Amino acid sequence: MKKLSLLLASCFLLLASSGMVYASTTKTGDARFNSSLFNAESADFSRMETIKTWVADKYHNQTSIMKKVQGDVAMTVPQNPFSSHFAEPIVNNKGDTRYFGKTFHTLSAIELPFLQYVKQISQTRSPVTLEIAASMGLVSWKVPFCFQNGGIHYANELSKIVLDQRFEPVVNSRLGHANLTKHLTSLQGDCFTVLDHLKGKVDALYVQNLQHFFNPITNDKFMHLVNDLLAPGGRAYLSAHSFLFQDTEDALYKLYCKQKKGSDKYPGFVQYDVQFTNILGTEQGLEHTITNPIRPADDALITKVDKLDSDKCGVFNAFVNNQVVQVKTRKQNVVSNHFSPTIYQRTIADFPTLIHKDSFFITQEGERKKGWDWKGKISHAAAIVEKVAVPAPVAVTTTTTTATTVNTH
Repeated sequence: MKKLSLLLASCFLLLASSGMVYASTTKTGDARFNSSLFNAESADFSRMETIKTWVADKYHNQTSIMKKVQGDVAMTVPQNPFSSHFAEPIVNNKGDTRYFGKTFHTLSAIELPFLQYVKQISQTRSPVTLEIAASMGLVSWKVPFCFQNGGIHYANELSKIVLDQRFEPVVNSRLGHANLTKHLTSLQGDCFTVLDHLKGKVDALYVQNLQHFFNPITNDKFMHLVNDLLAPGGRAYLSAHSFLFQDTEDALYKLYCKQKKGSDKYPGFVQYDVQFTNILGTEQGLEHTITNPIRPADDALITKVDKLDSDKCGVFNAFVNNQVVQVKTRKQNVVSNHFSPTIYQRTIADFPTLIHKDSFFITQEGERKKGWDWKGKISHAAAIVEKVAVPAPVAVTTTTTTATTVNTH
């Protein structure tokens, strides 16, 4: 118990220092419950200077609109404790038993270049943009503010419940004051069946927190959809969960290396048992242990199943940061598809009309990580691709030998 208490204490202090956990006696004075207590200028993504890089110039002198946009942006940056309110389990349609995790705070490393690109192309035309798996609309609401000369943004979400109960209120509260709701259309349903009318027309596509819920077969199908949706010159901004490695002795890492060495296009597709501990009533995990990793069949379903009944999962008190808190331990069996920059490159390479523009890791703070080293606080991998009208010519083999740099992740 002493060892666990010390471990949890160090984790709690780490969360507190990053702005994710606050202790307070009143909700009005607690940044977890009052977003106005957070200084928007303290996070790069919510600074006014950054916001002006993607909001259309015509709004820059409208002080009330710009301050409202800044306040709304600041609510979901991970540095703001209030952002934890937007981490909610996805509620499926009736009868749909698939697992789609929870909503996620801002990933500025991929969201910002997407928004900036929309602003850029809207200088000369009225673009067609699309977000797949829009969830509660935390990215989609921003897009109409990018349009300098009009445009239409489509937000696709599978769950009608999420659209009706979360997406619509979020979007209306953020766009209504600027009369911009006319530039956004929601499309409820499966992305594989409801987007045919947009094929070949999308100038900018955004997909966050979706592909890790697809097994290799479905993800190959999804990349075909991305290729079909993009207009010539259009770009897709993709991000998905990355690895949970602890170190090079981690069993999951060893399996990944083995699969990658064997030319597996999806070496991050794994099944494993996990035991994790978190403070009761929060989404912040304090520790996890992974065992029994295997590479499942390509058609295995993405799942997260409790190994113990909920009423049997351990709940106990622990002394954390000079406070007694309730801590919960759960054991689950998980099937998930983890991504990396290299995995994205491999999937893109299957399509002659798609050009790889960029790929990188994203930290738990939503920022771009320097280099491709997975160590550290990694949460996602991301890629940017562009559709070309004519496939790039195949390189002609010559007798000249050149050095080749091999990416390891």
